[in-house]
Amino acid sequence: MSNVVAGAILVAVVFCCSPASQAQEPKTRFSIPAQPASRGLDAYARQAGVQLLYPYDQVADIKTNAVDGEFSKTEALERLLTGTGLTVESIKEGTIVVRRTSAKTSSKGDTPTQAQPSSSNNTSQDPTAGATTTSPVAPEGGIQAPTAAATLQPIEVTGSHIRGVDSLSPMITITSQEMIDQGYSRLDQVFDNLPQNFKGSTSQESNPVSKIGDTSSYNLTFGSGVNLRGLGAGTTLVLLNGRRLAPTSYGYFTDISSIPVSVIDRVEILTDGASAIYGSDAVGGVVNIITKKDFSGVETGFRATRISQGKQPDIGGNVLGGFNWVSGNLIINIDSENDKPLLAQNRSFAASAPGPLSLLQKMDNTSIYAAVRQDVTSQLSISADILSSNRNYWSIANFTYYNPSVVSTAFGSSGQLAVNTEIKYAISPDWTAAAVYQYSQEKDTQGQLNPTMPSLDNFFTQNSNDPSVDARIDGKLFTLPGGPMQMALGVQSRQESMSSVLTSPASPPAFTNNSRSVQSEYGELFIPIVGRKNAVPLAQQITVDLAIRNDHYSDVGGTTNPKAAVRWMPTPDLTLRASYATSFRAPLLEELGFGRYVYVDNVPSPTAPGGMATVLLLDGTSTSLKPETAKSYNAGFTFKPSFAKGLTVDISYFDINYKDRILRLDQNGFFTNAITNAALLGPLVNLHPTLAQVNSTLASVTAARLFNFTGAPYSPANITAIADIGYNNVGISTVHGLDANVRYERELNFGHVAADFTGTVFTTYDEQITPASTAFSTLNQAYQPLRFRAKANIGWKKGAWTAYGRVNFANSYHNDMDPGCAAGQGIAGPGCHVSSWSTFDLGVSYTTPKSTAFSWAGGWRMSFDVANIANRAPPLVNPAAGSVPPYYYDTNNANPLQRYFGISLTKKW
Repeated sequence: MSNVVAGAILVAVVFCCSPASQAQEPKTRFSIPAQPASRGLDAYARQAGVQLLYPYDQVADIKTNAVDGEFSKTEALERLLTGTGLTVESIKEGTIVVRRTSAKTSSKGDTPTQAQPSSSNNTSQDPTAGATTTSPVAPEGGIQAPTAAATLQPIEVTGSHIRGVDSLSPMITITSQEMIDQGYSRLDQVFDNLPQNFKGSTSQESNPVSKIGDTSSYNLTFGSGVNLRGLGAGTTLVLLNGRRLAPTSYGYFTDISSIPVSVIDRVEILTDGASAIYGSDAVGGVVNIITKKDFSGVETGFRATRISQGKQPDIGGNVLGGFNWVSGNLIINIDSENDKPLLAQNRSFAASAPGPLSLLQKMDNTSIYAAVRQDVTSQLSISADILSSNRNYWSIANFTYYNPSVVSTAFGSSGQLAVNTEIKYAISPDWTAAAVYQYSQEKDTQGQLNPTMPSLDNFFTQNSNDPSVDARIDGKLFTLPGGPMQMALGVQSRQESMSSVLTSPASPPAFTNNSRSVQSEYGELFIPIVGRKNAVPLAQQITVDLAIRNDHYSDVGGTTNPKAAVRWMPTPDLTLRASYATSFRAPLLEELGFGRYVYVDNVPSPTAPGGMATVLLLDGTSTSLKPETAKSYNAGFTFKPSFAKGLTVDISYFDINYKDRILRLDQNGFFTNAITNAALLGPLVNLHPTLAQVNSTLASVTAARLFNFTGAPYSPANITAIADIGYNNVGISTVHGLDANVRYERELNFGHVAADFTGTVFTTYDEQITPASTAFSTLNQAYQPLRFRAKANIGWKKGAWTAYGRVNFANSYHNDMDPGCAAGQGIAGPGCHVSSWSTFDLGVSYTTPKSTAFSWAGGWRMSFDVANIANRAPPLVNPAAGSVPPYYYDTNNANPLQRYFGISLTKKW
């Protein structure tokens, strides 16, 4: 205990005597559960905003204490380490070094174990003389790299390749404990309630049956993705432990339903462009799903969720096991879930839809996750993790547009395999090298059976593969007055491939097979201009982060994207930030491999005799496809007033200009009107083609891809125009808005209370189909992003009890597709008004205390949750005339479950 106190005093000296500090050390809100020391120390470093080093092999078998409440950084560290045998050994330039220097008390109440001797060369314990250590100095707010003397575990943060550096971009972090405390049992539930996310065409409810969403017809396996800002499927990059996953849905998005909550440690969400860091697809932002890496013991769980009238409950469970040894650890998790379907006939708002019709599909999901880490030497470590999941689904729909008696059944599977292997080597106390091999595969199958019309049967299989090799180095260049300047350099080689086959009784098998390679180089520079040592009034901290990445695609060429971010802390209470980035999304293999189709058709033409002309309409892939591009601006502030302890206000403004978007024009309003709208299509229309150009176009496709819609033979000499209405870089999106997050936490007499509000408001959401077309707003329209969405949550903890209450809000909007709109008599209400939708969720849990007399009775966690407690049906949305099938609610902005319950039971053995 004396060592802990001495170390705590040493920490206090550094905190209190730095130029940026006040006379009395301020208090910070800490919420750190009792857990393995590596995770506890990392959590302390993040929440305290300090740099902390520790040798992993010395803490592998130790658990740190829980710290929950408002404490000074010194007090929190003392509480965290008391009785563990870990002490603060030294501080150098504000870097805290923790080592195991004494016997620890077992977390299970056993006799103390003898501490192992420290491998450090440190000999000084005199705070006035300045501690000396072989450990390098870390940047402010982070953990530094391993040293030759001891393997030190850094914090790796989404949005940076420099380990131990906090991202300067806006970040949302959701921990597994927060998911559990707030009643989430599925990852897609977390994102459905996230105001920054829009379900769009990346949800279970957006699929070939619903036909809702611009790429819904491709979501054959009823997967769930992430669509930040509503910019579309494929504009949000989803990572697993910082590595890409192979996509589903013809490559349009990554299916997060393959990742169970039971294996997640936290989810980090970067809400600005990050192509300079990660490459393609990071236009709307990045979601990094970080899995559990160290766990000792066994945990079993059972859950029954979505228990609702007219629907059987979803049943799931998991077994989590882990073992830590001196130089490594192993963790294995097996999770299984069986989700029951929900039929339209069991919901009053959709009961008039032609039945049977699945609002939610039947799903069976099984996943196996394993991770292992081993320190080979004090400088070399190897880690690997694998996720293997398989999801089977079943859906049914009545397709009245074919025949009222045609009932189609869709069934199939979706399998994800992700393997990551990483080797890290501490070159020196300041520099670390890493090599990563990643392999990911998505295998999807679907079958459709139509008993009354077998000619409509079809079977589809798709394989996507995404292996890559990364090599990078990062470390300190030199020390500036504000702290160490650090750099990261890396290269990556990646392969993408996709193959599919579609078979049907009515046509021969259709095969697609496409692949490409991507070679990338990237660099990042972290520059602390003002830090703790040279802080002055109105400049407590100024930090700049610069990044650049070059990607060369074997099929569409190269693209270079920079990013610059700055953080300025004028006072200890206020932090300002801003960032600028360019981003891109490479054409999908599906878009590049679709091929060309040519239609000969008679269409209206203002210059042709009789007003009709024979033209060639080109569908499919344009030969000039290139990456989509975007420019992102973000500015905001974080305010933690000293006069209101526990209050944090975070506001961010975002501005995204997204152009060269790939659209298939014949599905965006252009077909027979292509010639009359030639001014909007610009160079995509040739109004005076030569006979050679016509013949070349006709010869560019096989007979199977040439269709004559004129109803009679035609002559190439009579073709008067050629219009390209296939995939082209023509779309433009302009999106502006504000994100707000307000959080307040206090330790009160009746328990710890945390309240937070998160909301997103769009000020602009304009779309252009072509650069020459008029911009139009898609905000507040049915099935489109809403101007304002928010959620507010309040949580309470007291001893073994935890409870929460949550309000989810979506504003009112319009349904211009309602056939009764003009007359003001639409089902959704006069003027096609769609009501706002507010739902309230509530949950409570109890954890049994550990008992030495009856150990089997300790470690149980029992929870009960109820969502949409008022049983509010989603707002009624009358479908457009001829819409098939009609759902009578907005599948992109609501859900059909109404009130439902959930219970879960977890036991830590």
